Amino acid sequence: MTHNSDIWFTTDGRIGREKYWGIQGINAILWILLVVVRFAGSFIAAMALGRHGEAVGILIGFVISGFQLALLWWLLAYGAKRCHDLGNSGFYQLIPFYLLFMLFQEGDVGDNFYGQNPNNKNGQNPNAVAGITETFKWYRNAAAGMTETFKWYRKAADLGDAESQYRLGVCYANGRGVARDEVEAVKWYRKAAEQGSSHAQYTLGLCYASGIGLVAQDEVDAYAYWDLAGITNEFARNHLAVLEKQMTADQIAAGQKRSKELQKAIEEKIAAKQAVSKPPLP
Repeated sequence: MTHNSDIWFTTDGRIGREKYWGIQGINAILWILLVVVRFAGSFIAAMALGRHGEAVGILIGFVISGFQLALLWWLLAYGAKRCHDLGNSGFYQLIPFYLLFMLFQEGDVGDNFYGQNPNNKNGQNPNAVAGITETFKWYRNAAAGMTETFKWYRKAADLGDAESQYRLGVCYANGRGVARDEVEAVKWYRKAAEQGSSHAQYTLGLCYASGIGLVAQDEVDAYAYWDLAGITNEFARNHLAVLEKQMTADQIAAGQKRSKELQKAIEEKIAAKQAVSKPPLP
């Protein structure tokens, strides 16, 4: 998965929040300069050429307008990349007040369908889960204690706690408290997903979409897990909408079938677990 965030005038790839602030600042400065040049040029032409200066002023206006249109497209292109960093289509920037999200909201953690994490300087995928930013802030601030935290997650995960299984997968994916192991991360994501964890289902969909920790990419399984997670997870719904545009009708049908199979298996597993945990009737 690649990104072209540094190529001007293209809408491919992703850019982070800080870079988008810079783009907005540069755009504002250039726009003001163009306006000043336009009016100053027209004024000077009128003063120097008299009645012929009006035609020159109009010509200057056309030229400046061309630069302004190019500058507007440049801003929209980078706006699309910022929307991609949030996991959304570039058209989202046309939504009223969505600019506030573009300026202040953190982007997806790890790769998404629009490209690599722009904050990942070495180009490697951190394989983390978008939509749980606060959790990862905590991980970063408490890195020194992650080994002990990992041990407790492992104990709870071994006892069948879905949330702990999911968090254990995150630890393996990011090397938090344990050596980084993407295959092991997928194993624990799957265990949690099979118990109905929407976070785990969404993350497992990311793994299938990109081939992380798996033998190969599988869009049908990615579709199925995002379809399940999308019941409660907005990120999953957004990614599913993008994925559908890239799939054939047969692939979508296969994904929907797979989703129903997974849902049935999950319901059966939950029912069996509940039956075991119920005390016998007197």
